[in-house]
Amino acid sequence: MLPARCFYGPMSETEADFAANVPRVLIAALPPTPPSSMVSKAPPYIRRDDSQFPAQRALLDPSWPTPGGSTPTFGVDVSNWEGLIDWPTVVNPPLRDGQVPAPRTVRFAFTKATQGTYRDPFFTGNWQGMAAAGLIRGVYDFGDFTKDPVLDARYFVDYVNSAGGFRAAGDFAVLDAEGKTGKRKKKTIVKWINRWTKEVQRLTGLPNKRMVIYTGSWWWGPKTGNSTKFAKKGYRLWASGYGAPPAIRGWKWSWWQYTDRAKVPGINGGTDANVWKSSNASLRKAAGLPPLP
Repeated sequence: MLPARCFYGPMSETEADFAANVPRVLIAALPPTPPSSMVSKAPPYIRRDDSQFPAQRALLDPSWPTPGGSTPTFGVDVSNWEGLIDWPTVVNPPLRDGQVPAPRTVRFAFTKATQGTYRDPFFTGNWQGMAAAGLIRGVYDFGDFTKDPVLDARYFVDYVNSAGGFRAAGDFAVLDAEGKTGKRKKKTIVKWINRWTKEVQRLTGLPNKRMVIYTGSWWWGPKTGNSTKFAKKGYRLWASGYGAPPAIRGWKWSWWQYTDRAKVPGINGGTDANVWKSSNASLRKAAGLPPLP
Protein backbone atom coordinates (compact mmCIF):
# COMPACT_ATOMS: atom_id res chain seq x y z
CA MET A 1 0.00 0.00 0.00
CA LEU A 2 1.07 3.58 -0.56
CA PRO A 3 2.24 5.37 2.58
CA ALA A 4 0.00 8.13 3.86
CA ARG A 5 0.92 11.78 3.42
CA CYS A 6 1.60 13.63 6.63
CA PHE A 7 1.94 17.19 7.84
CA TYR A 8 5.34 17.97 9.25
CA GLY A 9 6.41 20.98 11.21
CA PRO A 10 9.08 22.36 13.51
CA MET A 11 9.37 20.94 16.97
CA SER A 12 9.98 22.78 20.21
CA GLU A 13 13.48 22.75 21.66
CA THR A 14 12.30 21.01 24.80
CA GLU A 15 11.05 18.09 22.74
CA ALA A 16 13.99 17.91 20.35
CA ASP A 17 15.29 14.65 21.74
CA PHE A 18 12.25 12.83 20.37
CA ALA A 19 13.28 13.42 16.80
CA ALA A 20 16.92 12.44 17.23
CA ASN A 21 18.10 9.81 14.77
CA VAL A 22 18.55 7.05 17.31
CA PRO A 23 19.42 3.55 16.12
CA ARG A 24 16.62 1.65 14.47
CA VAL A 25 16.03 -2.04 15.05
CA LEU A 26 17.11 -4.18 12.14
CA ILE A 27 15.25 -7.38 11.42
CA ALA A 28 16.18 -10.25 9.16
CA ALA A 29 14.39 -13.30 7.85
CA LEU A 30 10.91 -11.83 8.03
CA PRO A 31 8.18 -13.14 5.75
CA PRO A 32 7.91 -11.26 2.47
CA THR A 33 5.27 -8.59 2.04
CA PRO A 34 2.22 -10.16 0.36
CA PRO A 35 0.96 -8.77 -2.94
CA SER A 36 -1.80 -6.18 -2.67
CA SER A 37 -4.36 -8.77 -3.79
CA MET A 38 -3.69 -10.69 -0.57
CA VAL A 39 -3.95 -7.73 1.78
CA SER A 40 -7.23 -7.55 3.66
CA LYS A 41 -9.63 -4.66 3.38
CA ALA A 42 -10.10 -2.36 6.34
CA PRO A 43 -11.98 -4.16 9.13
CA PRO A 44 -15.27 -2.65 10.28
CA TYR A 45 -15.13 0.07 12.92
CA ILE A 46 -16.41 -0.94 16.34
CA ARG A 47 -17.85 1.87 18.47
CA ARG A 48 -18.62 1.06 22.08
CA ASP A 49 -21.33 2.78 23.99
CA ASP A 50 -20.04 5.77 25.94
CA SER A 51 -23.35 7.62 25.96
CA GLN A 52 -23.34 7.82 29.75
CA PHE A 53 -19.92 9.45 29.86
CA PRO A 54 -20.02 13.12 31.00
CA ALA A 55 -19.71 15.45 28.03
CA GLN A 56 -16.85 17.43 29.55
CA ARG A 57 -14.75 14.28 29.78
CA ALA A 58 -14.94 13.91 26.01
CA LEU A 59 -12.55 16.86 25.80
CA LEU A 60 -8.85 17.07 26.61
CA ASP A 61 -9.42 19.07 29.76
CA PRO A 62 -6.12 20.12 31.44
CA SER A 63 -7.96 20.79 34.70
CA TRP A 64 -9.04 17.18 35.05
CA PRO A 65 -7.17 15.62 38.01
CA THR A 66 -5.49 12.25 37.70
CA PRO A 67 -4.66 9.63 40.35
CA GLY A 68 -2.21 11.05 42.86
CA GLY A 69 -3.24 14.63 42.12
CA SER A 70 -0.69 15.13 39.34
CA THR A 71 -1.31 17.20 36.22
CA PRO A 72 -3.08 14.98 33.67
CA THR A 73 -1.11 13.68 30.72
CA PHE A 74 -3.40 13.22 27.74
CA GLY A 75 -2.97 11.47 24.42
CA VAL A 76 -4.86 10.13 21.44
CA ASP A 77 -5.01 6.89 19.51
CA VAL A 78 -5.75 6.84 15.80
CA SER A 79 -6.11 4.62 12.77
CA ASN A 80 -7.29 4.84 9.18
CA TRP A 81 -10.68 5.99 10.44
CA GLU A 82 -9.32 9.43 11.34
CA GLY A 83 -7.82 9.94 7.88
CA LEU A 84 -5.06 12.49 7.36
CA ILE A 85 -3.90 14.09 10.63
CA ASP A 86 -2.18 17.45 11.11
CA TRP A 87 0.21 16.42 13.90
CA PRO A 88 1.81 19.84 14.49
CA THR A 89 -1.67 21.23 15.21
CA VAL A 90 -2.45 18.28 17.50
CA VAL A 91 0.49 19.13 19.76
CA ASN A 92 0.37 22.92 19.33
CA PRO A 93 -3.31 23.93 19.05
CA PRO A 94 -4.18 27.30 17.50
CA LEU A 95 -4.75 30.40 19.57
CA ARG A 96 -7.99 30.65 21.47
CA ASP A 97 -10.00 33.76 20.70
CA GLY A 98 -7.02 34.96 18.72
CA GLN A 99 -5.10 35.81 21.88
CA VAL A 100 -4.53 33.12 24.48
CA PRO A 101 -2.53 30.03 23.42
CA ALA A 102 -4.38 26.80 24.01
CA PRO A 103 -2.61 24.49 26.48
CA ARG A 104 -0.47 21.74 25.05
CA THR A 105 -2.28 18.73 26.42
CA VAL A 106 -1.45 15.94 23.94
CA ARG A 107 1.81 14.32 25.00
CA PHE A 108 1.56 10.86 23.47
CA ALA A 109 -0.19 9.04 20.67
CA PHE A 110 -0.90 5.49 19.60
CA THR A 111 -1.48 4.46 16.00
CA LYS A 112 -2.64 1.28 14.36
CA ALA A 113 -0.30 -0.64 12.06
CA THR A 114 -1.85 -4.02 11.31
CA GLN A 115 -4.78 -6.36 11.81
CA GLY A 116 -4.09 -9.79 10.42
CA THR A 117 -2.90 -9.14 6.86
CA TYR A 118 -4.47 -5.69 6.79
CA ARG A 119 -1.97 -2.83 6.78
CA ASP A 120 -3.28 0.56 7.84
CA PRO A 121 -2.50 2.87 4.89
CA PHE A 122 -2.15 5.90 7.19
CA PHE A 123 0.34 4.23 9.52
CA THR A 124 3.57 5.47 7.92
CA GLY A 125 2.40 9.08 7.90
CA ASN A 126 1.14 8.83 11.47
CA TRP A 127 4.23 7.08 12.83
CA GLN A 128 6.65 9.53 11.27
CA GLY A 129 4.43 12.55 11.92
CA MET A 130 4.13 11.66 15.61
CA ALA A 131 7.91 11.57 15.91
CA ALA A 132 8.36 14.85 14.07
CA ALA A 133 5.81 16.45 16.40
CA GLY A 134 7.77 15.34 19.46
CA LEU A 135 5.31 12.79 20.80
CA ILE A 136 5.92 9.65 22.78
CA ARG A 137 4.60 6.96 20.46
CA GLY A 138 2.91 3.59 20.59
CA VAL A 139 1.95 1.32 17.71
CA TYR A 140 -0.54 -1.52 17.85
CA ASP A 141 -1.50 -4.70 16.12
CA PHE A 142 -5.18 -5.58 16.41
CA GLY A 143 -4.76 -9.24 17.31
CA ASP A 144 -6.57 -11.96 15.40
CA PHE A 145 -6.48 -14.86 17.81
CA THR A 146 -7.58 -17.33 15.15
CA LYS A 147 -4.25 -16.89 13.32
CA ASP A 148 -0.66 -17.89 14.07
CA PRO A 149 0.72 -15.47 16.72
CA VAL A 150 4.34 -15.70 15.56
CA LEU A 151 3.54 -14.89 11.95
CA ASP A 152 1.20 -12.15 13.13
CA ALA A 153 3.98 -10.61 15.23
CA ARG A 154 6.47 -10.79 12.37
CA TYR A 155 4.07 -9.15 9.96
CA PHE A 156 3.45 -6.38 12.49
CA VAL A 157 7.13 -5.69 13.16
CA ASP A 158 7.96 -5.85 9.47
CA TYR A 159 5.45 -3.10 8.74
CA VAL A 160 6.67 -0.95 11.63
CA ASN A 161 10.23 -1.31 10.34
CA SER A 162 9.14 -0.18 6.89
CA ALA A 163 8.21 3.16 8.49
CA GLY A 164 11.46 3.55 10.43
CA GLY A 165 11.08 1.01 13.21
CA PHE A 166 11.20 1.52 16.97
CA ARG A 167 13.43 4.18 18.46
CA ALA A 168 15.90 3.28 21.19
CA ALA A 169 13.67 5.28 23.54
CA GLY A 170 10.25 6.85 23.31
CA ASP A 171 8.23 4.05 21.67
CA PHE A 172 5.90 1.28 22.87
CA ALA A 173 4.68 -1.87 21.11
CA VAL A 174 1.04 -2.74 21.71
CA LEU A 175 -1.15 -5.79 21.25
CA ASP A 176 -4.80 -4.80 20.93
CA ALA A 177 -6.59 -7.67 22.67
CA GLU A 178 -10.30 -7.36 21.93
CA GLY A 179 -10.74 -9.36 18.75
CA LYS A 180 -12.36 -12.62 17.82
CA THR A 181 -11.04 -15.81 19.40
CA GLY A 182 -13.26 -18.48 17.89
CA LYS A 183 -13.84 -21.38 20.25
CA ARG A 184 -10.38 -21.24 21.77
CA LYS A 185 -10.03 -21.87 25.48
CA LYS A 186 -8.79 -19.24 27.92
CA LYS A 187 -5.39 -20.88 28.38
CA THR A 188 -4.96 -21.02 24.61
CA ILE A 189 -5.58 -17.28 24.35
CA VAL A 190 -3.02 -16.59 27.10
CA LYS A 191 -0.48 -18.73 25.25
CA TRP A 192 -1.25 -16.85 22.02
CA ILE A 193 -0.56 -13.50 23.68
CA ASN A 194 2.61 -14.85 25.26
CA ARG A 195 3.94 -16.14 21.93
CA TRP A 196 3.09 -12.85 20.18
CA THR A 197 4.80 -10.67 22.77
CA LYS A 198 7.86 -12.91 22.92
CA GLU A 199 8.29 -12.77 19.15
CA VAL A 200 7.91 -8.99 19.06
CA GLN A 201 10.52 -8.64 21.79
CA ARG A 202 12.86 -11.08 20.06
CA LEU A 203 12.68 -9.04 16.88
CA THR A 204 12.85 -5.59 18.42
CA GLY A 205 14.74 -5.96 21.68
CA LEU A 206 12.07 -3.96 23.51
CA PRO A 207 12.09 -4.46 27.30
CA ASN A 208 9.03 -5.66 29.19
CA LYS A 209 8.21 -2.16 30.43
CA ARG A 210 7.71 -0.96 26.85
CA MET A 211 5.35 -3.79 25.93
CA VAL A 212 1.68 -2.89 26.23
CA ILE A 213 -1.59 -4.77 26.07
CA TYR A 214 -4.75 -2.88 25.24
CA THR A 215 -7.96 -4.48 26.44
CA GLY A 216 -11.01 -4.06 28.64
CA SER A 217 -12.59 -6.01 31.46
CA TRP A 218 -15.39 -7.00 29.07
CA TRP A 219 -12.79 -8.99 27.05
CA TRP A 220 -9.94 -9.84 29.42
CA GLY A 221 -12.04 -11.65 32.00
CA PRO A 222 -14.09 -13.85 29.66
CA LYS A 223 -11.21 -14.55 27.26
CA THR A 224 -8.23 -15.03 29.62
CA GLY A 225 -9.86 -15.72 32.96
CA ASN A 226 -8.29 -12.48 34.26
CA SER A 227 -4.78 -13.81 33.71
CA THR A 228 -2.11 -11.97 35.71
CA LYS A 229 0.76 -13.47 33.70
CA PHE A 230 1.56 -10.26 31.85
CA ALA A 231 1.12 -8.00 34.85
CA LYS A 232 3.71 -10.11 36.65
CA LYS A 233 6.08 -9.72 33.70
CA GLY A 234 5.85 -5.95 33.99
CA TYR A 235 3.92 -5.34 30.78
CA ARG A 236 1.84 -2.20 30.81
CA LEU A 237 -1.94 -2.17 30.65
CA TRP A 238 -3.77 0.24 28.38
CA ALA A 239 -7.36 -0.23 29.45
CA SER A 240 -10.63 0.84 27.90
CA GLY A 241 -13.42 1.99 30.17
CA TYR A 242 -16.09 4.44 28.98
CA GLY A 243 -17.97 5.92 31.89
CA ALA A 244 -15.72 4.83 34.76
CA PRO A 245 -12.04 4.02 35.35
CA PRO A 246 -11.26 0.53 34.10
CA ALA A 247 -10.78 -2.27 36.58
CA ILE A 248 -8.99 -5.48 35.62
CA ARG A 249 -8.29 -7.79 38.52
CA GLY A 250 -4.61 -7.99 39.45
CA TRP A 251 -3.44 -5.37 36.93
CA LYS A 252 -3.29 -1.60 37.36
CA TRP A 253 -3.76 0.46 34.24
CA SER A 254 -1.03 2.71 32.86
CA TRP A 255 -3.24 4.33 30.22
CA TRP A 256 -6.98 4.77 30.35
CA GLN A 257 -8.93 5.15 27.11
CA TYR A 258 -11.94 7.06 28.38
CA THR A 259 -13.80 8.12 25.23
CA ASP A 260 -13.90 7.68 21.46
CA ARG A 261 -15.47 11.08 20.85
CA ALA A 262 -12.82 13.60 21.85
CA LYS A 263 -12.48 16.78 19.81
CA VAL A 264 -8.83 17.44 19.11
CA PRO A 265 -7.50 20.22 16.83
CA GLY A 266 -5.75 18.65 13.85
CA ILE A 267 -7.97 15.54 13.80
CA ASN A 268 -11.22 15.47 11.86
CA GLY A 269 -14.29 14.35 13.78
CA GLY A 270 -14.22 12.56 17.11
CA THR A 271 -11.28 10.43 18.13
CA ASP A 272 -10.17 8.19 20.99
CA ALA A 273 -8.71 10.03 23.97
CA ASN A 274 -6.56 8.59 26.73
CA VAL A 275 -4.92 9.66 29.94
CA TRP A 276 -1.63 8.43 31.41
CA LYS A 277 -1.77 7.36 35.04
CA SER A 278 0.45 10.14 36.31
CA SER A 279 2.67 13.03 35.23
CA ASN A 280 4.38 13.65 31.92
CA ALA A 281 7.74 13.18 33.69
CA SER A 282 6.74 9.66 34.74
CA LEU A 283 5.61 8.87 31.19
CA ARG A 284 8.96 9.99 29.81
CA LYS A 285 10.72 7.76 32.33
CA ALA A 286 8.52 4.80 31.37
CA ALA A 287 9.41 5.40 27.71
CA GLY A 288 13.14 5.39 28.52
CA LEU A 289 13.56 9.13 27.92
CA PRO A 290 15.55 11.57 30.08
CA PRO A 291 13.78 14.31 32.05
CA LEU A 292 13.09 17.58 30.26
CA PRO A 293 15.44 20.41 31.24
